[in-house]
Amino acid sequence: MGILMNRRKLIAILLIIAISISSATISIFYFVLGSEKATRILDVAVYPTINSAGIIVTYQGDENFNNKASVRFRSTVDRVWREGHPLSPLRELKQLAGSLVYLNPGTEYEIIITIEDPDGVDRSELHTVFKTRSEPSDVYGAIGRVFYVSPDGDDRNPGSFEQPWRTISRAVSELQPGDTLYLRGGVYYVNGTVDVAISGLPDRYITIKGYPDEIATLYGSDRSILDGRVEWIEYREGVYFLDVRREPTYIAQGVERLYHYTSLEDLLAARVGYRGGWFYDSSTGRLYIATLDGAHPSRVELHVSFVDYLIRISGNYVRIADIEVAYASCGVAVRRGYRGCIIEGCHIHNVNTGILLSQRVADCIIQNNVIWDTGIIKWPWDMVKGTEAEGSGVSLSHAGSGNVVRFNRIEGLFNGIAASSWGDLYNTTIIRDTDIHDNYIANVGDDGLEPEGSGINFRMWNNFIVNSLCAISLAPITYGPIYVFRNICIDFRLMGVKLNSGYASSGWKYLYHNTFYSSITQPSPEWRQPPIGIGDTSAKFSRLITRNNILHLSSDNYILADTVYDESSYDYDNMYISGLHSKFVIIQGKEYTTLYTLRTLLNLEKNGISADSLFISPDIMDFRLSSNSPCIDAGVYIPNFNDNYYGKAPDIGALEHETES
Repeated sequence: MGILMNRRKLIAILLIIAISISSATISIFYFVLGSEKATRILDVAVYPTINSAGIIVTYQGDENFNNKASVRFRSTVDRVWREGHPLSPLRELKQLAGSLVYLNPGTEYEIIITIEDPDGVDRSELHTVFKTRSEPSDVYGAIGRVFYVSPDGDDRNPGSFEQPWRTISRAVSELQPGDTLYLRGGVYYVNGTVDVAISGLPDRYITIKGYPDEIATLYGSDRSILDGRVEWIEYREGVYFLDVRREPTYIAQGVERLYHYTSLEDLLAARVGYRGGWFYDSSTGRLYIATLDGAHPSRVELHVSFVDYLIRISGNYVRIADIEVAYASCGVAVRRGYRGCIIEGCHIHNVNTGILLSQRVADCIIQNNVIWDTGIIKWPWDMVKGTEAEGSGVSLSHAGSGNVVRFNRIEGLFNGIAASSWGDLYNTTIIRDTDIHDNYIANVGDDGLEPEGSGINFRMWNNFIVNSLCAISLAPITYGPIYVFRNICIDFRLMGVKLNSGYASSGWKYLYHNTFYSSITQPSPEWRQPPIGIGDTSAKFSRLITRNNILHLSSDNYILADTVYDESSYDYDNMYISGLHSKFVIIQGKEYTTLYTLRTLLNLEKNGISADSLFISPDIMDFRLSSNSPCIDAGVYIPNFNDNYYGKAPDIGALEHETES
């Protein structure tokens, strides 16, 4: 017994000595290498999506802000290492952050991060391995049971193909991981939210989808109003009213949205500019309607919805697919904190917001959906801003990490895709590690792409945006890095890239290989100025890096306006204004009217050009480069972002010439 106790004492003593030596080593490290000036690595984290990965290196020390990091990577089956984009310093967070892009799905990669600090670093080379997420079709898992619902079904049925249920809510209560619920063709009128309060598993999704080759439609329209089974009373001047006792969330005549007025007087005056609209008087419970053509409400197809969310997911690993969803405030929503859901192939229209990912929702995929609304693009901007119509095709409101939004077509809403964290802009756990790519966004009232918040490892590429107020709004990005690359932005009415909205801090923003082209020659009616390229004469921002972008304006305004010029860098861009112009670039309040003066006086765009890009056919939205374009081979190599260029050097603009021939 005494020998055992002595052994235990010996082990305890040795442990204390080891801890003391370790602490002494760290103390010696800081003493020798300059204490707070040296870098000590604490952690390396990688957050992969399907085609990208975010890297975060957390450290202590480096109080003089002079460390930096480079990256090499390769798949584990390759022998050749590839150079990655350098990591960006997030000094306030004691982190180095950056992304890898153009990765293959479901593939294992290894990375080596090299840390440099003139004052010393405890671990100069960091090695880690990660695997990208698989494509969704590979993660649904084995199919379990299959059930059916139909508008002609009966909830007392067993839910089989021959004897389907009638309501989706009845069916949801039976679903388990791996199950599939098919919605047979027809219209399902929904008086309230369809709550999908169930969860699948990562390898066994719960799927709710339209039956193949049939159209399953969920309408939030009030059936009695739509069928004309209510009594409208004429008020005056073509305005009718109905006692409803609750405020609608959305109203349309056919598919034409009616404007929601805040007073009966404005409805009578048609303040929006043309007939058609509605007003709800909460004191009397009356709904007042003016139809578009002055017809009696019972004689038109009038969709009045009282529904907030048509489908609301309160679970993990749920898939909603191939369903038409219309007439509600929101089409499909994922409630806060859930993860791994997929919304794909849906047709969502006549809504304020098409798809909503709520607070901390993570690792979801939104793909191949068609989302649209009407009316908003015709209404004055200030009559939409701040109302319920200020929605988005896809909204990531305070959403978490790992969400992917791709291959969607969005048209006619106020914003295209918005990732907002207003009220919590410095929260580093949300609006980060997100991919938005290959979306078509057209005819939006405000911003095409609108990330607002920390923006750490946020990536947007291959998006096509036409006819927006601001094509891309980074207002603000508080930390970054955010990567905006290979996007085509056409006919923005106010700005190609909006920056910061007056916030003091400004994170890292990388604009690579984008094409900004505006044929608009007249000032926008909302703002009384012609389009500007990047920035604003009143906005304050820093840490903006531009390379290989085409910025083509057709009116006399600034291609670039930077009031601060702090840690920013502009080079290898094609800045061009067609026709006579007196403006070109303004930096820190000083105007530079030509590329030559910008180069010689400020040493910016030393390798940039100012020439017509010679697109093949802008009139039909063909922004490939002609064979004699000055943009060919005029760009600069950017590790991982243009590795596969043709010719002597990368081309300037979104589309590489040889890759499109």
